Amino acid sequence: MHDIRRDLFLAHNQLPLSILKQIYERAFAKNPDHPSFVHLSCNFFHHYFNQNISVHDLFQQNQSHVDFRTKLEGAKHFTDLLRTLQLQHSFESPSSNNKSFCCKPEFNWIKVCVASIWSSLYFSSCQKTEDNPELESGRVQGKYLYSATLLRAAGVKFRESSSRCLLDIKFNKNNGVLEIPSLKVDYSTEPFFRNIMGWEQSYYPEETQVCDYVFLMEYLIKSTEDVDLLVKKRIIINQLGSHAALVTLFNDLCKHIPQAENNRYSKTFRDLNAYNAVRHHGWTAKLRLHYFSSLWRSVATLAATALLLLTLTQTICAIISL
Repeated sequence: MHDIRRDLFLAHNQLPLSILKQIYERAFAKNPDHPSFVHLSCNFFHHYFNQNISVHDLFQQNQSHVDFRTKLEGAKHFTDLLRTLQLQHSFESPSSNNKSFCCKPEFNWIKVCVASIWSSLYFSSCQKTEDNPELESGRVQGKYLYSATLLRAAGVKFRESSSRCLLDIKFNKNNGVLEIPSLKVDYSTEPFFRNIMGWEQSYYPEETQVCDYVFLMEYLIKSTEDVDLLVKKRIIINQLGSHAALVTLFNDLCKHIPQAENNRYSKTFRDLNAYNAVRHHGWTAKLRLHYFSSLWRSVATLAATALLLLTLTQTICAIISL
């Protein structure tokens, strides 16, 4: 069944969906209760149904789903149908977007220590950086993005999004959280994206949304360390057997395909690059990653700091007593 499903979305195997609909409707003309052909197709391709509602709920009598169902009915063939299933639509609950960045106030003594150390060491230079109007306005390049590990070193925090739509990627520049929906990568991922990207390039050259998503992931995934980070954050579920294979997959997908001028994630790129350009974000991240990454390391850091202060105090007292 998996092989049949894969063969049906290959671009060179496509038949017009309108013809398949007519054959299906003639075959089930005597059964008025049969589901529509598009409904049946969405069930068959449920593995690629990346939306925040189920297929069953989508085809219920709900006015908020009419536009999406109309788009599905207008698909040219199965490849076009699968592309439509990846797009972000307005029926997705806006409350889930607000929930993503809703943070409960909490007291974290590790964060307090990090903030105190950073303030005493770097305040003057950070103040100079933050006063830079170019960084504040975010006027930085919007066509390139640093890899996941470099962004983490700059203070960006990766988080698995609660949204199922792959294209629903958000960056909150206030707290540095980049939310990315989880993606399961297996041996069907490469032909799936390649066929949709080829179809987009030829039929939707001004709306290459899936291509834009793949380009963003390719920027993030430059090495096995990047894959390891995204796997640990549950953003990537790697079923290819090795991290190197996943790096190669995304690098190969973007070969010979030009990046669109009006990239869907251009603003996200600019915001991430602007966040990366502020020095104290990187300094805070280094303190957190190297000295406060675990409870024991935090205790050791604080103990070493206390010992250093006590030694310094003892030295000063000894000098004064002379």
